[in-house]
Amino acid sequence: MFSRAPKKVNRNNSNQTLGFQGEELAVNYLKKKGFKIKKRNFRTRWGEIDIVAQKGDHTHFVEVKTRTSDAFGHPLESLPFYRLERLKKMALLYAAQFSLMENRLHLSLLGINWAGPEPEYFFVEDIIS
Repeated sequence: MFSRAPKKVNRNNSNQTLGFQGEELAVNYLKKKGFKIKKRNFRTRWGEIDIVAQKGDHTHFVEVKTRTSDAFGHPLESLPFYRLERLKKMALLYAAQFSLMENRLHLSLLGINWAGPEPEYFFVEDIIS
């Protein structure tokens, strides 16, 4: 359905490697859905926004969660409240810094379940109202 997935990571590899590969999958997914990738790994003192993507006048701040099993829950269940609060701060900082306050801003979550041979994608465009 989407561009060929990178080779699945060995479970002995680090979470950082899985995270990077998950972000690569996420970028490809978002591009196929018509998003333009504006920035990756935007770092602030509160943490990092995985992907900033644009579609029309809508700016999405995308948190990517990748899982290779259900042992620690579904990818969409893995965003704690404190992380959500930090994501809001980082999104507002980015929007102010790049003059995007007039745009529609969205905090989004892209969960990738890579338990099988092909990844499954779960995209929630607005994780808060």
